[in-house]
Formats: sequence, structure tokens, C-alpha cells
Amino acid sequence: MGLTHSALEQMGFRRLLETEKLSAQFSCVYAFEVQGISPSAGLLLTEAGAIEGIGYRIAVSDSLNEGAKHVANDDFTDDETAWVKEHKCTPPYLLIYIGPTSIHEMTGDFLKEESFGLQTYDAFIPARRELRDMEAKVVPRLLSALSCVFGNLRNPVRFRKLERAVAGKSRTGVTVFDFGLEFRAEMWVGQAVPVVQLTDLLKRSKDLAGRMNAHVARFYHLALEEDDPLKRFLYLFLAVERQTHAAFMAIDHNAHMLALARAPERVQLTATSFLGSQPERWKSLQERFTWCALTVWSHITDEDVANFTRVKKVRDQIAHGEIAAPPADAILLVEKVAAKLQLTPTRDA
Repeated sequence: MGLTHSALEQMGFRRLLETEKLSAQFSCVYAFEVQGISPSAGLLLTEAGAIEGIGYRIAVSDSLNEGAKHVANDDFTDDETAWVKEHKCTPPYLLIYIGPTSIHEMTGDFLKEESFGLQTYDAFIPARRELRDMEAKVVPRLLSALSCVFGNLRNPVRFRKLERAVAGKSRTGVTVFDFGLEFRAEMWVGQAVPVVQLTDLLKRSKDLAGRMNAHVARFYHLALEEDDPLKRFLYLFLAVERQTHAAFMAIDHNAHMLALARAPERVQLTATSFLGSQPERWKSLQERFTWCALTVWSHITDEDVANFTRVKKVRDQIAHGEIAAPPADAILLVEKVAAKLQLTPTRDA
């Protein structure tokens, strides 16, 4: 149920005149607190890319407004000091810009003149839907990639969402403004990371986001957004499971079987037939994960396989009702496994 016309008018909104027309294209900026990296005076790193044809820009900065200027050509807030105090956050910050949408005509009836431009009420619903569709293609993969790559640092790194701001620009350059808020709180430990290393991490994150499996990224992103330990663990395990099955299905099993077995020349045909049929019998996730590690996952070690075996045992205990929640170390372990799979040198899924 929306606001009544009377309520809108009391809030300072007025009806759009019959002679007036307003069109705009919209974009959004996400602001995150980067937890786990120590502040660095003057820090400002930028990167840009595209996922499924949707362009984005990112910045890591010790100043919220400086980062926003480089990705969105505007300040994020009028008073950064007060904003930071209100949101109880510290630098560095991650800014993600997505957009703009196509140009949309105003379909609502009410607007209000503000010092920054215009504020409308439910006037660009199709534009908001288009923007959400764009975000759905970019944000899960980009944040998942950032989490995977930055997860290789000594201490865990988290990206705490502070605010999602949506703004539009009319054909005449007038700002049409809307925003939403979401907060979180977590414990974290800072670590000093050289600018050269941060630059490399951002570049690797962009590259990974561009090739990351969309379905895997969806589960990974759900885990990043989840506070409940059980759900977080299960989402991450689903990301591992999806990645494993996808990689397994893409393997040239015959070639790898023969390379590993090295059958004598006199029984090559028999070996090809016998060994080639073995993968068809491998239905369990454990077997498929092990086979992928032996063949196409050249970056996976014995330790990684052992870690997977451990988290799979926890998942099975949950599925069988033996435990109601995963141990804290199992959550960290499954996140490590999920991230390691994404960092494969070649695209396996």
C-alpha cells in the first residue's frame, strides 16, 4: 500500500503538470566498508569492466566521496564526516557503480523540487526494474570474485554493505534521486596491504568476475549476504557442488584416463573401452571432486581435497540430522574451498 495523494502533498510533492514531461536514465552506487585491510592515507584505486554487456566501475579509497567521484562523477554524501559517524564505519571503502539504464519517461504523477534536483515518487518503476536486472548480472559475480581473490590474504577480508544509492539524470542534466539502506555488523582484524598488491587484487577480481559461472556466483553471493551460519555454510557448499559437477561434465575423460593409466600398446583398445566407462559410474560428489582434482584442477592440492572431504562430512551430518549447525571452523573451511575452486587458472565451468 503506497502513500495517499494527500500525504504526498503534505510532504511537499506536487502533481506533474500536463505540459510537463520528465525522462531520465538511472544508475546506482554501492558503498561497502572493506573490513580486514588497514587504512592507507591517500589510497585511491580504480578498475572498470563489463559482465554480460553491463558496464561497471569500482574504486577502493580511504575517502568515500573521492571514490564516488571517480566511479560516479559525484560525491556520495554532502557531509562525509557525519555520514561515517552515523554508519559507524572506517576506511578503506569499496564503491561499485552500475549503469546507466536506457532513458525512461516518468510514469508517476508526483514530484518535488529539492536543492539537489528532483525527487519523484514511484515515477520510474520500469527504470528501477531495468537497473535491478543489471545489478543482478553484475553484483553477485563481482562481489564473489572480490571475496575469492581478497580471501587469499593472511586475514579474512569482508565487504560490509553500507548503502545502495540510486540516482537518475534527466535529458537536461537535472538529478532525480532515490536511495536505500542496509546495514551489517561483523568482527574483523585489519592488515596492511601494499598498494601494488591491492592493485593486482582488483585486476584479478575483475578478470574473475568476467568469467565466473553465473549459477555458482549466485550461491556464493547468497552466502556473502547471509548472517545465519547454517545458511551461509549450505550456500557455499552449493557453490562448491555446482562448480564440481560443471567441471566434471566438461572433462575429456578418455584422454585423462589413458594419460594416467598409460596402458600397454597391446591392450590400448581394451583400456580405452574399460577406463572410458569408469566416469559414468562416478555419481557421488566426492568421486567427481577427486577426479577433477586429478585432471583439470591443476591448482588443487591434497590439502584442498582433504578440506573438501571435511566439509562434505559436515554437510552430510546436517542432512542426516546429526547436527543442527556447522562448526565455526567448517564455515571458514568451506569458504576456503569455494574460493579456491574459483581461482582455477583456466575456466573449468
